[in-house]
Amino acid sequence: TVASTYTAFAALKEDGSVVVWGKSREGGSMWRPNAGGEDAQRHLQEQVAGGVKEIFATSNAFIAVKDDDTVVVWGSIHVPLAEEQDLATGVQAIFPSEFAVAALLKDGRLVTFGDRDTGGDSSAVQARLTRGVRDIFPSQRAFAAVLADGGVVAWGDPEAGGDCGAVQDRLTSDTDKIVATGFAFAALKSDGSVVTWGDPRKGGDSSRVQDRLSGVQSVYATS
Repeated sequence: TVASTYTAFAALKEDGSVVVWGKSREGGSMWRPNAGGEDAQRHLQEQVAGGVKEIFATSNAFIAVKDDDTVVVWGSIHVPLAEEQDLATGVQAIFPSEFAVAALLKDGRLVTFGDRDTGGDSSAVQARLTRGVRDIFPSQRAFAAVLADGGVVAWGDPEAGGDCGAVQDRLTSDTDKIVATGFAFAALKSDGSVVTWGDPRKGGDSSRVQDRLSGVQSVYATS
């Protein structure tokens, strides 16, 4: 398996080790901001010398998930200490956007890190996320979560779908799935209707076809 940021590659080998190359500070070397010097780089290298089962990428960083479900992060992305400690407890799933990451932990909590303005900071909606997260969907610069009760929570750049307040009354329950373009979201409801939000020029405004968006089985998106 080979994953890529905008300027680097990471190859996952059969033995569970990782090889990286490309722009050093965007994932092409085992480097991370504020991680220290050569000793820290060596420690990161040792962590991906084996036991890696998956690799995910943002535009400028990699996230490796190990066999024990712990996470190794390198590249130009900041992981606060509290989130680093949470990630050490193990993850169920990783959802990268362009500059941020949402991680669903084994205990059901959601942790976010990376660029605060584009999804790395979910503190404003954290209370609602404790209701149980069923799935996460990223656009380039925002995230939308479907909760266990079928409601939807969004955060990140409002111009990329990080604010669903204008349609929140239609997103309180019965959401089956969310599909994202780079800057907008479309939620497919269990009754076959579709709710959209985000950049109106990039899919966030479906008013022109809203009368035809009934009985919908699936929604697809460009990105």
